Amino acid sequence: MSVKDDKTLELPTCDDKLLWDVTLSVYNLPTLIVATELGLFPFIARKPATPEEVARKVFLNAEPTEAFLGVLTSLGFLVQYKGRFYLTEVSRNFLLPESPYSWSKLLGSPPVITDMKAAVREALQRKPTEEERAVKVFGMLKDVDNVNWEQVRLITQKSHVRSLPAAMGVARWGDFTDVRNFLDMGGGCGSFCIVLALKYPEIEFTVADLPAICEVAKECIREYGLQDQIAVEPVDMFEDVWPSGYDALFFSNIFHDWGEERSRYLGQKSFEVLPPGGRIYLHELLLADTKDSPLALTMYSLGLKFSTRGKLFTAEELDNLLRDCGFKDISITNTYGYHSLVTGRKL
Repeated sequence: MSVKDDKTLELPTCDDKLLWDVTLSVYNLPTLIVATELGLFPFIARKPATPEEVARKVFLNAEPTEAFLGVLTSLGFLVQYKGRFYLTEVSRNFLLPESPYSWSKLLGSPPVITDMKAAVREALQRKPTEEERAVKVFGMLKDVDNVNWEQVRLITQKSHVRSLPAAMGVARWGDFTDVRNFLDMGGGCGSFCIVLALKYPEIEFTVADLPAICEVAKECIREYGLQDQIAVEPVDMFEDVWPSGYDALFFSNIFHDWGEERSRYLGQKSFEVLPPGGRIYLHELLLADTKDSPLALTMYSLGLKFSTRGKLFTAEELDNLLRDCGFKDISITNTYGYHSLVTGRKL
C-alpha cells in the first residue's frame, strides 16, 4: 500500500461493478448444473412454486433456496410473479428433459467447477451449526498466539483494496453532521475510518474487531499517519461488552454475514448503547426488493450460504429491521457501485 504525501485520496473515475460481475460469475454454471440435477425445472414446469414449496419438494434447506432461485431468475431461467417462480421460454425449450432441444444431459461438470458445484449443493442441503460457522470464519482471528499472520494480512489487504473506493463513496455521499465519536464495528483494517478521518479531522474514530485483525489495523492506520485520530479496540461483537461513548455506530458489510437473527441482535444492541440522537450506519450491498437482481448480488448472496451462512438484504428488509429495533428517520443512499448506506437515528 502506498500513501500520498498529502494524505489525500481520490474517488476512482468509475465504479467497480464490472469486477463484482466477473468475479462472481464463477457461480453461474455450477448453479445451473445443480438445478438440473435436482430436477428443479420439471418440478416448476408442472406447477409454479414458492421458495418454500421448492425447498420441501427438492429436500433443500429453506433459507438458501430463496437465494438459489434468485440467482436462476437473474440468469434468465426463471421469472418471479407474486412470490411464485415460473419457467422462462429458454428453460421450457432447453432445460426440460422431454424437450427435443434439451441441454439437461449436456451440462456436465468440468473439473474446474466440480468443487464449486459441491459447495452449492452443500449450502442448499445442509444447515451447519452456529459453532461450525464461528470456528470456520472467526476462530483463527481470535487466537493471536497461534495466528497465521501472513493469511490475516492477505485477508485484510484484499478487504482494504476493495473497501477504499466504497469508503470514498461513503465519505462523499454520507451525512455525518454533528458526529463526534465514531465506532466502526467489525472495521477490519480501518479503511472506512481512514477515509473519513481524512475528510473529518474533528471526528474521533475507533476501529473495533477481533484481536488479530486489530493488530493489522494498527499497521494500516500508521501508514496513513492517523494513529492519533483513529483508535483500535479488540472486540468480539457477539460476546464482549461493547465500547461506549459513541454517537455513531458503523457496520460495513457486517449484517449480511450473519443473517436475520444475529443482525437483529446487532441492531438492538446498537440502539441500546447509542445516546439519544445517535446514529447507526449500515454500509451494505442491497438486493432488489424481489431478491432476483442484480445478477452479481444474487450470486454473492448465494455464495454467502457456503461461506459465512449469511444473506444479502433488500432495502425494505433493513428499513424494517432498524425500525423494529427502535430507530427512526431511516434513509438509504446509493454511495458507490453496488453499495448503499442505510442510516437510522435513535430519537
